[in-house]
Amino acid sequence: MDSQVASQRSTYEKSIQHIMRRLPTERLASLVEFARFLEFEVEISRTQEAIEVAETASANKWDELLAKPESKNLLRKMAHEAQAEYLAGESTEIKLANDDRLSPA
Repeated sequence: MDSQVASQRSTYEKSIQHIMRRLPTERLASLVEFARFLEFEVEISRTQEAIEVAETASANKWDELLAKPESKNLLRKMAHEAQAEYLAGESTEIKLANDDRLSPA
């Protein structure tokens, strides 16, 4: 932590202490609850950022994987197999279930 940030934190801490000393005791719990709320908001924000980073990394890995010639060949083979099953009448209709999953129609 650089000295400017440390100085600013110290100023805030002194302000909070000054406010605490002036508040009636029964109001201190509210101050603590609000501080915990702020702490929770920061944690949620950090968690959301970490999830976004992980999702981006995962998407990039899939993009890299699917860009490979062997992956393209495998997907092409699977598409041909699916088409052959459909033309042979071996496939079934599907629908979207209430829980957003695919299920037989």
